Amino acid sequence: MNDLADLNSRAETGGANTPTLRVDFAGIFQEHLLVYGWVLGLFQGVARAEIRYGDVVIDLMSLGIPVPRPDVTQHFGSQVPPDDDNHGFCLLVALPDSKARISYLRLSAVLHSGEVLERVWPVGFGDSGVINFFQRNQATLHWLLEHLPPLDAERLRDLNSPSIPDLPVRADLTGSHAVNLKFGVDLCVVLDHRYVVVVGWLDDRDKHLTSATGRFRNVTVDLLQEIEFTGRPYDQSEASITLHGNVVPQAGFTWVTRLTHIIHEG
Repeated sequence: MNDLADLNSRAETGGANTPTLRVDFAGIFQEHLLVYGWVLGLFQGVARAEIRYGDVVIDLMSLGIPVPRPDVTQHFGSQVPPDDDNHGFCLLVALPDSKARISYLRLSAVLHSGEVLERVWPVGFGDSGVINFFQRNQATLHWLLEHLPPLDAERLRDLNSPSIPDLPVRADLTGSHAVNLKFGVDLCVVLDHRYVVVVGWLDDRDKHLTSATGRFRNVTVDLLQEIEFTGRPYDQSEASITLHGNVVPQAGFTWVTRLTHIIHEG
């Protein structure tokens, strides 16, 4: 999945059995912080992990996207189970308004043993650094576009540049090549030939949608105009997973609208 070259020469290692961590890339673009890296044994051995950037403290275990890193597993060999590639993470978060941006961040992890690991890493600025990173790591880019929440994936697509070969074409979220949006519909019913009721669920990280439409026969309606979000129980087989292996809560939704035209049976 990764094109990150020569991990062996770059890995930050301690003793023979010391877990380790690394930031492969950190940069700010469009007022968002992008961090890509790994912590050895992230799923199994880490109790807490966070990224500090200036006054901003980010809970990596809750907001990070888990990324399989077989290259890390291969490098550390006998230190990790051969079938456990769950070391990597990707973080893409909006930063608060600020005129001053510092040039480094701190990645820290607290192991279940109580040991604390830390790394300080430089932070780049501007689109060019992000583009150069993904130009060198095409497989990483394509994996992220498939697995990031839709709005985050769209932000990376906005970096479309001739300097990145084969970057996927920007997708229309309503088209046949839409990004992977996780949702389900439990009930869709028309009452009295005119009132449409839709009940379902949405990955909690995707509930801040900006556009969604539905089509009933020849009538197109705005699904976000009357939608209401609620908490709800979830099916773990359908939900997203955090870095802790926890399930991202699903946001339940209910949508009711009155159509301008009567829908006849059949």
